[in-house]
Amino acid sequence: MERDNYEKHESEVTSPGWDAWDAAPRDGPAIFAVDAQALDEEQRLHGVWLKLQSPPDKLRQQLQELLGRTPESGTWAIIDQIGLGQAMVPETMSFTELVALCAAAGVWAAP
Repeated sequence: MERDNYEKHESEVTSPGWDAWDAAPRDGPAIFAVDAQALDEEQRLHGVWLKLQSPPDKLRQQLQELLGRTPESGTWAIIDQIGLGQAMVPETMSFTELVALCAAAGVWAAP
């Protein structure tokens, strides 16, 4: 079906849809992290792609910017992944576990 002849449904007009999100990085590994509290309490999906090649301090900063608070376990969740092999990444983990995951995946050396 050609996009030019595509008619939008009402739900697509009123909601931001997939066009509102950044494209998935092509040079993974990366995860799509979301604010779990906003999703649970407000049914609002607020997230960002995090390139795991970034140093731990930068990853922590990006998560903190997403959340508006320190990235504690249970306050954020991973809902998609790229370039981390066949195994599924757990949806919830602590920041320390994320750092260990990156090290185990060979993204960078363990601190």
